[in-house]
Amino acid sequence: MIVWIGPLQDPDDCGLLRGASPAAIMWQREFIRALDYYGAAVELLSYLPEPYFPKGRLYPRYGKRVPGVTGSHVSYINLPLIRSKSLAERLIKATETIALHGAWCITYNCLPAHTEVARFLKRKGVKWINIVAENEYAMEADWNVFLSYGHYLRANFENKYHLDGGVYICDQHSVLSKSMNLTEGFMSANKILLFSGTISRWTGVNEFAQMFSTLKSPFYNQLEFHVYGKGRSGILQGLAAQDSRIKLFGYVPNAELIKAMNSCYAFVNPRPLNIPGGDTNFPSKLLTYIPFTKPIISTKTEGLAPYYDTLLFYYKGLGDLGDVLMRISNLGSDDLKILSDKMNAFIEEHSWNSVVGRFIVTCGIFSDLI
Repeated sequence: MIVWIGPLQDPDDCGLLRGASPAAIMWQREFIRALDYYGAAVELLSYLPEPYFPKGRLYPRYGKRVPGVTGSHVSYINLPLIRSKSLAERLIKATETIALHGAWCITYNCLPAHTEVARFLKRKGVKWINIVAENEYAMEADWNVFLSYGHYLRANFENKYHLDGGVYICDQHSVLSKSMNLTEGFMSANKILLFSGTISRWTGVNEFAQMFSTLKSPFYNQLEFHVYGKGRSGILQGLAAQDSRIKLFGYVPNAELIKAMNSCYAFVNPRPLNIPGGDTNFPSKLLTYIPFTKPIISTKTEGLAPYYDTLLFYYKGLGDLGDVLMRISNLGSDDLKILSDKMNAFIEEHSWNSVVGRFIVTCGIFSDLI
């Protein structure tokens, strides 16, 4: 038995849930699916994250079942100084119905409420794995699993593991991509650069749009920057009002997003280089971009492992960005085929089942499952 503690909801509800993170939901769901593939029985203990009352609800509660996952969601008192303790108490109460003999506990991020529940379970003989998605690691855990490669390297202890995630493949992608010509995006009248992710200062989308808006020439004028994802930005809205090449689509259904990703020219991962705390997280959008086997324009942040170096087109600032855009525009069919082959090899090596399977073997846990 594996007790999974983290905020997980149905991905189809992301656009309606104010505090939900699409990236965190997808990452947890795919990890749990891979554990299920290896025969692990996973029991989810979850909740709905919201801003403190009155911006959020006083008693947040998610009433739906997460497809393909067994478990429950608890409510809690959503007030400052009370929320963490209330959430921990509700989660601990929910463990009373779970058979904990020989169990493992996995927490998604070392949040105070998660840590309190994990400590409670450890006192009952349960082993603890902490997923370090963006927060500090937990020295008390039996294992810490790091998404950020740089954060992993700096952790000065033995029971650590680097696993940034697996590649996201879906049915719509496989059907649509088979009908795509490899250079279709490059032949279109307007070459679209696509960003998909949360619109916030952490993702760097504002800075990229500002740089893009300054690129003025016949070549750059044929490019468009399309932004998909949750969040609002006055900077982005202002730039879009002034520059017709910048288009904001908001959060859209998955099928609509995949169609847009199939028809774009290249993807953008503009994660800031020097933002405080940026070195402790990993831009998981890369794992969504790569299956489309198209150029990906990216900053080179500490969260990226070396195996991304041959897949991404790095830039540091405005001058680099212009050069990179020129460079990818000059890629011929042979260059694109080489890039596609590299990405397909990466996809095979980094499926969710593959990365979770290696984690299970390397760490010597759940050894009876495989």
